[in-house]
Amino acid sequence: MATAPQMLTMTDSTDKEPVPAAASRPRPRFDPRRALLLCLGAFVIVLLFAAVMAFFVDDGSQSTSKGPTASIDGGTIKLGADDSTFTATTLPPTGLVTMDGTVTSLDAVVGGKPTVINMFSSSCTACRTEMPALEKMHRSIGDKVRFVGVNLGDSQGGTADFVKQTGVTYTIVRDPQQRLVTPLNITAQPMTLWVDAKGRITGHRYGALTTTEMRLAMKDYLGIDLPAG
Repeated sequence: MATAPQMLTMTDSTDKEPVPAAASRPRPRFDPRRALLLCLGAFVIVLLFAAVMAFFVDDGSQSTSKGPTASIDGGTIKLGADDSTFTATTLPPTGLVTMDGTVTSLDAVVGGKPTVINMFSSSCTACRTEMPALEKMHRSIGDKVRFVGVNLGDSQGGTADFVKQTGVTYTIVRDPQQRLVTPLNITAQPMTLWVDAKGRITGHRYGALTTTEMRLAMKDYLGIDLPAG
């Protein structure tokens, strides 16, 4: 073990006793228990900070079913406060694929007609429940409004199987790369858009719609008054 450096001693011509070197200070001993306690304390502080941030910050990634909720007041659908995150007013020119493999876009599919666009995927349980209700409304309305389903991320075969299971007959297109997610702020599924004959997005909704909400939305967003029932 190396010794601590010592101060040099000097003698004068009268042969006096040498001046003793200053005593070296002992090195502090490492205390493993103290170090462990410090580490645990720092870890607890980090956990508390993360918990506080999680409470105040919601990045919308916790659940695909999360989104603004709707309430019905006097025949008007009122969306939740985080509805302000949706800013799109027109349909993006993103390339989509029809079920027979043809490249298309939402504008081309809408074709200048009032349209209900429903975003879905095979992993969405709420979509499986909602789509048959959309099909029922599609059949009851007839040619007044076009219905379009947009599959997000599934293969052609997976989409075809899901469509068959839900029994829908309206137009289905695919967005295999999910390129619509960003421009349309698709933070939850299902998501429904209402588009007027000029291609303007007049309304949107995250989450599955009830039959009553569908009827009221048609009136509020497309000006189409449907009878109850």
